[in-house]
Amino acid sequence: MIGPVDSESRHEDVTIYITDSPQPDRDEGRLGRRRQEYLEDKLSQTRKETIKILVFHHHLVSVPYSGRDQDVLEDAGDVLDMVLRHGVNLVLMGHRHVRRTLQIHGTVLVNAGTTSSIRTRGRLGHSYNLIDIFEDGSIKVEERRITERKTVALGTFARHGNTG
Repeated sequence: MIGPVDSESRHEDVTIYITDSPQPDRDEGRLGRRRQEYLEDKLSQTRKETIKILVFHHHLVSVPYSGRDQDVLEDAGDVLDMVLRHGVNLVLMGHRHVRRTLQIHGTVLVNAGTTSSIRTRGRLGHSYNLIDIFEDGSIKVEERRITERKTVALGTFARHGNTG
């Protein structure tokens, strides 16, 4: 255990909320009412100007090349609604080991690949993401492909819309 499964970390104008989505002895994930209420409370108290980052394990939306759609959070609709209402800037997730970056309204969703698992979906290889958040709130996401030893741009996103 590295630390608490539900935590909050503040760094100047950035707040990171980390929460647990796995369920014991199951592949499916969910945040559940208790965690959603915790996040609702925390997000409603966070200043609008603050960059808000939410981190959990399972997908919030379906990810191409990842196989079954059953690994999307069971309560994904409720969580996505909360994320959009509170203007969460960045959601980090990665259960199925398939890279994917997209933006819904002002929220950037980043699904991570994997650095070492042999259970890689879609035969996309091993990778990790490099994420830069700039003073204007824009977010740049790159993927570092380990076996190819190259970095690929996955997108640059303005605080309220896609720019690249």
